[in-house]
Amino acid sequence: MSLKKVGILYHPSIKAAQVKAKELQQLLAASGATIWMCSAWARQEAEARLNDTDLVLTIGGDGTMTIANMLAQKGVPVVGVPKTIDNDLYGTDITFGHDTAVSIA
Repeated sequence: MSLKKVGILYHPSIKAAQVKAKELQQLLAASGATIWMCSAWARQEAEARLNDTDLVLTIGGDGTMTIANMLAQKGVPVVGVPKTIDNDLYGTDITFGHDTAVSIA
């Protein structure tokens, strides 16, 4: 199965999430897929773009994953990349942002 249309949902106030979202956009666009990107805080915009979306990638914390879950409930496969310093996401032992924060502190 090839991915023809992929959405990328990112946390708008986590700079690293925005950077990774742009990198993913470039990588996936090179494969020929149509890519849409939006802030996790723009839920209605994301929902409006779901038509024919094969996959949504999410990068962020608890709020971003909550929106991702809402999108998944609409039948679109979602892959979440936890990027939070709070380490408060259900189902994760440790998150990328938390590990970085602890290592630097």
